[in-house]
Amino acid sequence: MFPKPKTYRSEKYLAFVRTQPCCVCKNPYGSQPHHTEKSGTSMKGTDLSCIPLCERHHIEIHQTGEETFEQQYNTDIIIKNVETLRNYLMAD
Repeated sequence: MFPKPKTYRSEKYLAFVRTQPCCVCKNPYGSQPHHTEKSGTSMKGTDLSCIPLCERHHIEIHQTGEETFEQQYNTDIIIKNVETLRNYLMAD
């Protein structure tokens, strides 16, 4: 058996995500990191998969699921993740 890979954690990146406006409504206050990658049942994926969402949209994405959320807001979560990562790297 292979050992389970360790999930990457970065409090610095999560702190950056919290400073970003919501990916959906652009609310500049109180963004929460939403992990777009899942590593198992009820487990978060790597912190680098986070996107900023306001509390309302963060609750909604968990209630509706990512696919429905993307369709409802005509957005692509993977693209939002890449944009957030790019902004982080350019700010550093």
